Amino acid sequence: MSNEQSTLRARPNYVPLTEAERNNENALWVTPHMVANDQEVLNQIKLIIGGHFLGNWATYTEVDPKVRELWWNLFKGRFRWTETQGPAILRAYNARISNWLRPTFRRARASGVKPGWCSDEVWANLVRHWSSDPNFLARSESGKKNRMSKKALETQWHGDRKPQSGA
Repeated sequence: MSNEQSTLRARPNYVPLTEAERNNENALWVTPHMVANDQEVLNQIKLIIGGHFLGNWATYTEVDPKVRELWWNLFKGRFRWTETQGPAILRAYNARISNWLRPTFRRARASGVKPGWCSDEVWANLVRHWSSDPNFLARSESGKKNRMSKKALETQWHGDRKPQSGA
């Protein structure tokens, strides 16, 4: 019995591995908390997405379901978890990708520099989408107005201190 399995057996919620899980010897053990917070897990997610980001998807929800399934299957090949954690792992995985992709594209749009894992063709199509999609432009304009409103300026936070009036 491996150290990982003996450690897991000490936990009260231990569930034996399925045959498929036992065959994946090189996969790293993860918990939902690790999927949501661990930097190494995020690095692996970035590698998976970077190698397979071939469409003009501005958000994670726009990614073709077949591609999302491919990403999930690649993730399952690199990590393992107990059977009972499966649904929580999937929720954490979907949230982690979405919460990483959104600010990644926001920074890329602001700087005008494409992410290294994004092809030139996909980047050109995304820039075209952002500059012409009426829904995106309306949300962007609304956000600009909200950020510049008097109320927003009066409640700007500075580090962990209380809000201060805009200067």
